[in-house]
Amino acid sequence: MLKFFRNIRRRLLGSGKVQNYLLYAIGEILLVVIGILIALQINNWNEKRKHEQRFRVTLEQIHTSIKEDTEIARFVLNTQQQQIDLIDQILTDPDKFNPYSLLYILFYLDAKPRIYSSETKHLLSALEFNPNNTKQNELAKQITSYVNNESWDFSKDQWAAKNFIIPLLEEAGIPAYPSSFAYSALWDFKNVDTTFFSDQHLLTARALVKTTMFRSALKSLKVVKQELSAAALNNSIADGQSIINAIKAYYPEVRLRFDDMGILGTAFETGYNQSIPMTLTNAQEGIWEIDTYLKQGTVKFRTRNSWNQNWGGDTFPKGTTVWYGADISVEAGNYHIVLHLTQNTYEFIKKEP
Repeated sequence: MLKFFRNIRRRLLGSGKVQNYLLYAIGEILLVVIGILIALQINNWNEKRKHEQRFRVTLEQIHTSIKEDTEIARFVLNTQQQQIDLIDQILTDPDKFNPYSLLYILFYLDAKPRIYSSETKHLLSALEFNPNNTKQNELAKQITSYVNNESWDFSKDQWAAKNFIIPLLEEAGIPAYPSSFAYSALWDFKNVDTTFFSDQHLLTARALVKTTMFRSALKSLKVVKQELSAAALNNSIADGQSIINAIKAYYPEVRLRFDDMGILGTAFETGYNQSIPMTLTNAQEGIWEIDTYLKQGTVKFRTRNSWNQNWGGDTFPKGTTVWYGADISVEAGNYHIVLHLTQNTYEFIKKEP
């Protein structure tokens, strides 16, 4: 090609037609400039495409992280509601509780969730958004606002951090039993150490819960959990969902980044030792399915064959998933099981033999 243009220049110069040569030279320069501009435009387009791909990859990770934030907030909210329900039951009829379970429940009522700070803030630092891109810029601002508010530290509030029940128990001579948050959600206080507290401790607790002072402490604790903690958690859930909706509006194909899912429990021969892999049938909606036989027993769902991310529930054959929730009791039979993470639902569809 270069040789072709070189020959043209030689013929024009040899013919003495300088005017034609100048026109040709100008044309050639224009062609070069146009070629450079086209190359720059293609390069800019490629860079924008690559930038958009990187933006969406990180955005997808943020989307999954915020989904986890809302799941954890719902878990804490549900567990605190369980504590509130226990307070109501004790205020109504303290004698209904098993004497050995009562003391464990009383210490549990003051248990609080751990300090939580969203992992989304670490992902936000890796989000390469273009300040000149209006949509990206606005979305980044919304996520930043969410991150700045998405942290729970109940120790910073004098009432939320206060222990209402434990000091009264210790003052009565009852030894402290450290109780972790959500303990009862896991064990339902059915399997407790009956040797930790003495018979005298049990009698003391029975009498203590009926005193005016103790009942007042229970009522105050209930108000704190209802009005302080619950308000913050509900706001966190609503804010998280609004960001999830904003991300979906920008990137409709966004999906939850759970790359594997399994089901396990006493309904399987392997029990809770090994997850049975499920199949991802809709990545965008986070739908996982499996056909399997279940014995009568219990099951849960989890990722990575680990308990760091797991879901339970309290109804069968379908219901709402609960992060770190109770085991799902199932009946024996062949089932098509559908787990819908975006909708927070599960369903066990019984198959004909």
